[in-house]
Amino acid sequence: MKFNWLIACKIFCMFFLAFVTACKKDSSSQPVPIAPIPDESASIVPQILLNQENNQIYVNRKWQGIPSVESSIDGRILVTWYSGGGGEGPGNYATVSSSKDHGLTWKKNIIIVAPAKNNYRIFDPGLWKDPHGNLHLFWAQSQSHWDNKGGVWNANITFVNDTIVCSAPKWITDGVMLNKPIVLKNTQQALYPISVWPFQPVSLDKSGAFIYSAEYQRSINDYAAFTKKSRLPLNEKIRTADEHQVAQLKDGRLLAFIRTNQGIYFCYSKDEGKSWSEPEQFKQLGATTSSRFHIQRLGSGNLLLVMNSSNSRDNLTVFLSTDDGKTWPHRLLLDARSNTSYPDACQEKDGMIDIVYDRNRASDKEILLVRIHEKDLLANNNLFKRIIVDK
Repeated sequence: MKFNWLIACKIFCMFFLAFVTACKKDSSSQPVPIAPIPDESASIVPQILLNQENNQIYVNRKWQGIPSVESSIDGRILVTWYSGGGGEGPGNYATVSSSKDHGLTWKKNIIIVAPAKNNYRIFDPGLWKDPHGNLHLFWAQSQSHWDNKGGVWNANITFVNDTIVCSAPKWITDGVMLNKPIVLKNTQQALYPISVWPFQPVSLDKSGAFIYSAEYQRSINDYAAFTKKSRLPLNEKIRTADEHQVAQLKDGRLLAFIRTNQGIYFCYSKDEGKSWSEPEQFKQLGATTSSRFHIQRLGSGNLLLVMNSSNSRDNLTVFLSTDDGKTWPHRLLLDARSNTSYPDACQEKDGMIDIVYDRNRASDKEILLVRIHEKDLLANNNLFKRIIVDK
């Protein structure tokens, strides 16, 4: 019998197509991480300027606010915030100040992050010390006030013989990340609360309060590892600048708090942030307002929450929960005055808790720091002092 090459080729093709189809079916059941793809705005690299303490361009400010705080492994306190121009818009820049004496004196403008073009702005900076003690400075960049995508950038900060060293800016992904990331316990996975705001018409797959993830050992410098893990299922009617933050509970679940135009909402994840429960309004401590808050786990295992205990930006209060957020019986009123907002906090290695916030951004222009210990919260000790970082 003569061998028919045409028939043999047809049979081979049929088996090959069946094999490929089967492989596709098997692989489709597994989630495929999608790394962020840089766009044109990622090539507009912000400027990093060091030691601008006496540069009048960055000293005389019409307004300032939106601070973040972190402590270094050698005991410094660093505070960042943003300013520039007459308000939030083109020309905004981020500044960093540091103190080596627990806030008594400050070295100003040790870092300035400035936009590379006149129609761009730098805003919503944040400081984070990772579990290995590495200091990260994050910020957002966009055209005009908001260009419908923004962009999260990062630089790492070190001190060498009291000289500050800052790595080159690195673009991570679209969006804004105002609040600190976390590293999940018993894993090397870091979670990053990144939002693309809903202020202009944009498709839902591009806008949202997202959770990004990265393997922690690669996340210091290798941001190609970043993947979009989930989107918080928040009703679009109550969305604003999401400014969400995540804490991990002792049972392994994740608790996310989210800013909305109706105050603070919250939701849970049982699968390390892959999916989330339907968000609910946070009513446990009374009224909340549409503003930034801060939540984190302390070294003791207790949860810290700082927010405006009000339906407006006043009565800035710190709360402590010893039962993983079921109740918040311990509290200290930090500042009852109006226009006090946007708290951020960190815990130093000796247990001291540093809390920063702003007050009257366009008039008093105060960046304030309060240092308390957890035992002060437990004892309701209100003998703390407000330190003016800048005004």
